[in-house]
Amino acid sequence: MDTHPHAAASLWPVLRYADAPAAIRFLTDAFGFIEVLVVPGGAEGVIAHAELGWPPGGGVMLGSRDERAPTHLASGGASIHAATDEPDALFDRAVAAGADVVQGLLDERHGRGFTVRDPEGNLWTFGTYRGASAGARQPTAGIRRAMPHIVSERFDDSREFYTGFLGFTEAMDMGRIVTFASPTNPTAQVSIVAHDDSSQMRPTITVEVGDVDAVHADAVRRGLRIVYPLSDEPWGVRRFFVVDPDGVVINVMSHR
Repeated sequence: MDTHPHAAASLWPVLRYADAPAAIRFLTDAFGFIEVLVVPGGAEGVIAHAELGWPPGGGVMLGSRDERAPTHLASGGASIHAATDEPDALFDRAVAAGADVVQGLLDERHGRGFTVRDPEGNLWTFGTYRGASAGARQPTAGIRRAMPHIVSERFDDSREFYTGFLGFTEAMDMGRIVTFASPTNPTAQVSIVAHDDSSQMRPTITVEVGDVDAVHADAVRRGLRIVYPLSDEPWGVRRFFVVDPDGVVINVMSHR
């Protein structure tokens, strides 16, 4: 299950919950939403406004139910569809968090997905279908993020620069490679690589895709120069290195 945060969105479904704090915990735990903004209300346990980012893009807004408000909405009446490239992993996560299964994983003509109910009765459908207009625009690679790798001769100073000055958080520390992510939009990432005299092939950019096997097959078909074979790595990714026309080494990967 990926943990990448939402992209900017212009359309936000709005939900109301009797227990909004519990709803936020459930949506983040069960579905992987990212808590972007939470504005407390005037009483304990009341949420005036909250925004949860959906990692592949967009998100939902929610708050506590208030029957006195002119825009009052009852809880439990919503039905939302969210696109994901990993419906199987997300289904397991939702079930483990206590989601009520309405329809289990199912392969249909328009894609694979499932439907569950949250604790207050809202229906959530997650699947690979991204809408009728998305097919023509969706890149073959299904790009999820692109991250530069910066070689650093002052590794500790660089770490402080990206965290202390720019406000990144450390997403992964592998010793000589540290990845930083934005706390509000974790698809905005950068890695620093410790400078050494190693002759090991070092990628300049990481591109995460939805289906690395399909992208690898396309690279082979095009006759591109692959300098690191398609491999499963012990830290949970499947990847290969390919060289672009200017000689830049690209790490193409998917999470397993």
